Amino acid sequence: MLDSLLEEALTGTPDRHLVEAIGVTDRRLFEDSNFILVPSISPISVNHIMLVPKAPTCGFWQVPDVHLEAALEKMYEVYPQSRSFIQFEHGVFEPGEYRCGINHAHLHLVPEQDGFFEFLNNRFQVLSNESELSFFEDLRFSQLGKFQTRSTSYVAVRRGRDRSFGIRGKNLASQLVRRYASEFGYNCGENWRDIENWGEFNATLKEWRK
Repeated sequence: MLDSLLEEALTGTPDRHLVEAIGVTDRRLFEDSNFILVPSISPISVNHIMLVPKAPTCGFWQVPDVHLEAALEKMYEVYPQSRSFIQFEHGVFEPGEYRCGINHAHLHLVPEQDGFFEFLNNRFQVLSNESELSFFEDLRFSQLGKFQTRSTSYVAVRRGRDRSFGIRGKNLASQLVRRYASEFGYNCGENWRDIENWGEFNATLKEWRK
């Protein structure tokens, strides 16, 4: 299903299987010349949204800061509450690196339950101490290209413009943030492919389009 994200970004039309599943032919919340913003089809919570580039992109390390910040500022104008959302991305460094299930970049934005950012930071540090994965802090998405290594990926988390952290390495598990969100107390399963929480999806569409 993620194969269709780039096509949806370019045309505004979801994959036909997605249209059949969600019953809408256009889920865009807004767009500019570089991105579309859409609700997640398997949200962690109401207002779980995704920023999707209109150009072929492996990860947001390829996205110029000025493009990302301009899109975020437009998002804040459309929905001011989104300024406090946590941003996270599971990015790759090679177009054909499918091990973690990412074949077109998309940045997740999720309302933060109190303490979740710090909880994720702690879990990532523990995971890096118990494995060969590497923890990093205070890097913009655009700076992550310096870690580019074959068969590796990363999960980067940001709140506002001031605080960020992440983890990187080979064989990095997919859906890492979702797994920890479920553990923390978000009402979601650990596998996005279960395609659950349709109520939250519809509530997000309604909230942004009112």
